[in-house]
Amino acid sequence: MRRARADDIPPGSAITPVRGSKMTQELDAERRKLHFRSCHRGIKEMDIIFGKFADTVLADLPQDDLADYQRILELPDDKLFSWATGREDVPDDVRSPLLDRLLSLEHM
Repeated sequence: MRRARADDIPPGSAITPVRGSKMTQELDAERRKLHFRSCHRGIKEMDIIFGKFADTVLADLPQDDLADYQRILELPDDKLFSWATGREDVPDDVRSPLLDRLLSLEHM
């Protein structure tokens, strides 16, 4: 079974808002794709963490931070979960202010 991807969103379609998100069809296509990918990670726990983070900050995230968020979405779920739960330290070469904000779980 193929994993859902952001490219699967038909052009011009709106993503249904979840958990009271700010996400509306007025968001640009890039942010809608990032929101979709945030909510469809593969591990349910990370779907929840990333989905809530996207609901909370993605609409207001500065354009400069979108590339970093894209990079963070590419990181493996098992590592992200270990970092979020404190089982492992985040390597310095991966750490960024946006990743620290996500892993703080303050958005939960």
